[in-house]
Amino acid sequence: MDHALTTDRRARVQQLVDRGEALLEVSDPEGARACFTEALRLDAASVRARHGLGLCFEAEGRDERALAAYEQARADAPDDPGLAFSAASLCQRLGLLEDAAARYAAVIALVPDHKLALHNLGSLCLSRGDLEAARGLFERALAVDPAEPATRLNLAVALQGLGDRDALVACLEEGVRARPDHVGLRYRLALAHLARGETDAARTHFRAVLDLDPHCFEAHYRLGQLSLARGDARDGAVWLEKACALRPDSATAENDLGVARQLLGDVDGARACFERALGTDPGHEAARHNLATLPPRPPRIVRHVLAGGGADSGT
Repeated sequence: MDHALTTDRRARVQQLVDRGEALLEVSDPEGARACFTEALRLDAASVRARHGLGLCFEAEGRDERALAAYEQARADAPDDPGLAFSAASLCQRLGLLEDAAARYAAVIALVPDHKLALHNLGSLCLSRGDLEAARGLFERALAVDPAEPATRLNLAVALQGLGDRDALVACLEEGVRARPDHVGLRYRLALAHLARGETDAARTHFRAVLDLDPHCFEAHYRLGQLSLARGDARDGAVWLEKACALRPDSATAENDLGVARQLLGDVDGARACFERALGTDPGHEAARHNLATLPPRPPRIVRHVLAGGGADSGT
C-alpha cells in the first residue's frame, strides 16, 4: 500500500513538472512556479522541479533566488549539464564572469561538444584578452556546427587579434561557403582581403554585400574608397554619393565625396561637401584642410541701377 502511494506521488510530481515546463514555454512563469512549488512540496529532491523553479525566478527578475535554486539543484545532481549551463548563463548576465567561466567549463567537462557552452566560454576568454584560449573554444564549437555565424565572427575577432591573416581569411571563406546569405560574414571577409592588400577580392565581396543588403553604408563607402585609391574619381563619387545618402551624418563620407568632386573639377560641389562635413563634425581636420586648399570663390559683381535711368545715367 505504501509503495502504491509512493508511486502515485511520483506520478503526480511528474505531472506537475511537465505542466510547469509547458507553462514556461508559453511565458507564464507565475503559473509554472505554482506547479514547481507544489512538486517540491511533494518531493523536495526533484531536480527538474528545482531547476524549473529557478527558471521561473529568473523570468520574474529574481536573479539571486534563481541562482540559489540552480545551485541547490546542482548540489543534488552535479552531473546535469543543463543545470550547470543555466547557472553559468545567469552568472554571465549578472557580470559574475569567473563564476560563469567555471560553470561553462563544468558543462564542457560533462558534454565536450556542447556548442553553446563552448561559444560562451570562448566569448568570456575573448573579453579578457585570452585570444588563444578563445580561438580553441570557437574552433571546437564550429566543429559541432560549422554554419553558426556568431561563433565564426567571434573566431574572426580572435584571429585578427592574433595577427593570423591567412587563418582569418580561411575562416571567413569557410563561413561564407556555409552561409552565403550572411551579410556580416561577407563584409568581414571583404575587410580581411583588404587588410592583405587584395583589393580585387575585397571589391568583389563588398559588391556581394550590396547584393544582399543594398542599404549597407559601409560597403558603399569602402567601394568609394577603393575607386579613389585606384584613381577612378568618377566611380568613387557614385559610391560615395550613395553612402552619403544612406548616412548624411557621416563627416568622413562627405569629406571623401568632396575629394572625388574636387578631382573631377567640381570645385563648388567639393566645397559644399567639405562644409557639410564640418557642419556635422567641426573638428574634422581633413575636411578643414581640404576646404582651406580650395581656390577662393570669385567675387560677385553687383551692377547698381539708379532709379529712372541706366547704370551710367547722370540724371
